[in-house]
Amino acid sequence: MAIMTDLLRLMIRQPMPIDVIFNFNGGEEVLMPAAHGFVTSHPWAKSICAQINLEAAGSGGRELLFQAGPSNRWIAEAYKSYVKRPYGSSITQALFHTGLIPGETDFRIYRDFGDIPGADFAVLTNGWVYHTWRDDMDHLDFRSVQRYGETVHELALGIASKLKEGRPSGADVTDSAVFFDVGGLFFVEYAASLAQAQQLHIAACLVIFSALAWTGGLGVLLSAAKLLLCAVLSIISSILSGAFVAHTPAAMVAAGHPELAPFLFGPPALMSFLGCFHLLGVAEVEKGSITLAALICLALSASPITVMASYLFLIWCVAPALALAVASILPSVAAELLMVGSYILPWMLYVQMLVLGLDFLSPLTFRSGTTIPGDVVIGGFYGLMTALLLSLSAQFVAQIRRRDVMVVSAAIFFLSLLLAFQLFPYSYDRPKRVFQQHVARSQATWQLLPQGKSSVQWEDMEHGLWTTAMDWNNVATLRHFSPYGLPARSQPHNDSAGIYGQVPMPFPMKAFLVGGSWAPRSAPVLPSKISLDLHVAEWSPGTPQMRQLHVTAKGPPQMMMVLSPASKVLRWSYGRYERSSDVAESKHSNDPNLLPRGLPRPRSDCDCFFLLFAEGGSRPSYGRAEAFNFTALVPAGEMHLDIWALHLESTSPELEYEEGQMLSQRAFRCFVPLLLEAFAFDRGWGIPGCDVLAASHFADSVGVDTAEFPQEVSNSLLQHVAARKPSAFSSEPTQLLKEAAPLKFMHTPKCGSSFSNVIAHTPGVCPAVPSTLALDFDNFGQFFDVEFWILCPEICNTKMLSCNPPMYKHELFGEDLINPYRGHLVTMVRDPVQRIAASYNDPVFDFVNDVSEPGTRYRKTDSSGNPLPHTIAFDEFATNWTGMVTTQLTRTDWTVSWSGLYLSDKDAQEAIRRLQKDFVFVGIVEQWELSMCLFRTMFGGNCFQNDFMDTRPGFKGRSGENKYDTGNFHDPIDGVVYHAALEIFESNLLKYNVTETNCQPCYKAAGLS
Repeated sequence: MAIMTDLLRLMIRQPMPIDVIFNFNGGEEVLMPAAHGFVTSHPWAKSICAQINLEAAGSGGRELLFQAGPSNRWIAEAYKSYVKRPYGSSITQALFHTGLIPGETDFRIYRDFGDIPGADFAVLTNGWVYHTWRDDMDHLDFRSVQRYGETVHELALGIASKLKEGRPSGADVTDSAVFFDVGGLFFVEYAASLAQAQQLHIAACLVIFSALAWTGGLGVLLSAAKLLLCAVLSIISSILSGAFVAHTPAAMVAAGHPELAPFLFGPPALMSFLGCFHLLGVAEVEKGSITLAALICLALSASPITVMASYLFLIWCVAPALALAVASILPSVAAELLMVGSYILPWMLYVQMLVLGLDFLSPLTFRSGTTIPGDVVIGGFYGLMTALLLSLSAQFVAQIRRRDVMVVSAAIFFLSLLLAFQLFPYSYDRPKRVFQQHVARSQATWQLLPQGKSSVQWEDMEHGLWTTAMDWNNVATLRHFSPYGLPARSQPHNDSAGIYGQVPMPFPMKAFLVGGSWAPRSAPVLPSKISLDLHVAEWSPGTPQMRQLHVTAKGPPQMMMVLSPASKVLRWSYGRYERSSDVAESKHSNDPNLLPRGLPRPRSDCDCFFLLFAEGGSRPSYGRAEAFNFTALVPAGEMHLDIWALHLESTSPELEYEEGQMLSQRAFRCFVPLLLEAFAFDRGWGIPGCDVLAASHFADSVGVDTAEFPQEVSNSLLQHVAARKPSAFSSEPTQLLKEAAPLKFMHTPKCGSSFSNVIAHTPGVCPAVPSTLALDFDNFGQFFDVEFWILCPEICNTKMLSCNPPMYKHELFGEDLINPYRGHLVTMVRDPVQRIAASYNDPVFDFVNDVSEPGTRYRKTDSSGNPLPHTIAFDEFATNWTGMVTTQLTRTDWTVSWSGLYLSDKDAQEAIRRLQKDFVFVGIVEQWELSMCLFRTMFGGNCFQNDFMDTRPGFKGRSGENKYDTGNFHDPIDGVVYHAALEIFESNLLKYNVTETNCQPCYKAAGLS
């Protein structure tokens, strides 16, 4: 959008000789409905002569021209003439046309539905963050954006220059182009008809082949056949090595660490080729490799699609063949130099394709589905590229010491495999992508009544969380390596249930997302429902075997429907009616013979029609009130119907909880999901037939897209997930402390002023505070914690500790106040009822009458110094003191009432989210010793007696050890937050293997019994 906006600015200042339409298209992620709607219905569409489509599969890199045309060679000519820094290859166009590269772009929509030629561009680098929330300005290469814009502007000028005289015609329109750049220095383009119809490629290859066969006889053919066999074995060995890796703990490591991939998949291909080459005893290798290139060129030139990929093999046979002919009359040294030089251009083009493939494929396997192992794809690519290089440059292979190379290759492969076992595939910048959706299923059964009317009965089926991933590892990664694993009570999902898996597929991609999990949950609350009406009538009197099935469905703006079996649908009027009244008026008067016979092809993964994203009645447009209105002509019998609808950006408490569970691990460097967007589904399934009909209504869902694993990828898998025994409580700071610094302490009233000691005695935090110095009344006075924060900038390292404002004991972090401290916060949380009781009974501070910041006013005393009784009862005080932790995490000013009476469940959920997402440590006051041991395990440092001491001499023992009689009072706000804090605390005890037994060395060092 930024590029197009800047192009608008340029074109306003420098008008083009033709009109230019800017289509800011927002529908690409739902299978291009916006492009389809524009090109099929907008009055301007028929006047468009060309298109330039801007795509991305990454967040940087060079803008690749990967499709031009189709036909309409003049597009490539304009690119050649006007673009100063070309980068493109017709090989990618051939791969797209053959379907070997999965993907859809708006270019295809304009091409297929509007017959509009054009150019398709994309940037590919850093595709790991593509379509995650890390696809942001921090990960964007602005040089790439600048170059992208310049290239598009230059091409637009070239196209405008050619169109100002009118639409192209003749050969300019009918010819396709074979094109490629050479190192970005210049661009080569010529007509595909020259290569195919006029047989330039075929003639050149045949001349070379005949000349070699004449001089070398059948030996040349035999040599080419042997090289081809070795190449095939090389590819197979790499694919097999990829399949092997995919079924080990190292699966997907090569995709997440592409620097490892050549050492993991290249050696098997190299060893297979060399072994085959040695066993077969290939002779005439120089002529054999040229012959093989010529044969491949001939095969590719036979098709109008693959001819666009033939240029590389043409060059790989022509250049060495010409050099071989000239070398015969040159001295030996000159001849050798000439032969080497003849391979420079093919090698350059080869390296360009290798880099392009690596840039694209490794990130692609992170989002290419659960059915094809990413390691097989990457291994196959390395096998193919290795086989091409070795077989087409065989004369150089013959000169190497095969045995030594094979031994070294084997060693490299096994060492790389061992290293892969120690690495984790996912990281902060290369996240694992996960969908999690909250689904409710319900079923409706229609009973047909006379005159085609029907009665309906709805019944609930089940509700739950559907979790699936987008790569080969699927949800097993969550199950084995996430601290929380999958949602509780998860079980394998039955992908074969219903018509299309009984889950709300946002796209027709059932085979893409198999193998997920299902966890039963309560039904989500929907902002709107689907209403469905079915009506059945005979085709015509006396033809009971045929039926008219009228379907009317109303719902949210985005709905989908699956109608099955597609093979039974003879005709339909899909898209014919605009309003339900039109359908009602036409139900009994419509002539079924006039129903269109044209039907889309059924899907390969089910005998069904998958209808996408019609506009519903929640936000009607142009008077349209329903998403689906159509009549289908079907035989008597059962018809199945699934309907679901997307509630974009909707969510549910269950999903927010699961999201929070995963997000809480960010600070602990283990597992973090990324929330791209939440979307909900109305979903249902049923069995509508012609006598007894059942149809469907499906319920809500929310999707969490993409989850990630963090940066600690240098450690072994066991270091990521296995329980770790506390070390000797090293005096050195841990890696986690270095990453979390500077620490920020959130101190809640009556929740552990003593924690300042633990922080101050942590390695590197406060070097001027000796371990024997306690931050207590004796050393710093009654407001010892305030005095400490006053001295903090002088006695502490502010790069390791963020000093609290001196006179602001209980700092607030509501709204944006928390932003500077995300990922740095530490706190202690206490049972809210006991915390309130401790405040009420505090012998020093007057929390009851403190109406500003709590804990800043002394209690009044009698002549003997004993605190006077409070003037209000505990229940009245407690009611006003609920939600203190929630207040600190969601409010910005203590002077504005901080009473829990002004808080809601929504505030509590936000407080939980912030605890889970933004805090690196959450301790529990009631489990002080274990909390201190956990803190030392996570951040380092020895255990000192001061960490466990009583810093409030007015109390007997620590505040957290006092248990007050509070009757039946409970805190409905902070009670929920405290429960979440307990879960965070307990999960970290498990993660760091902190137990009472393992903490005994810490307790002993602190002098505890």
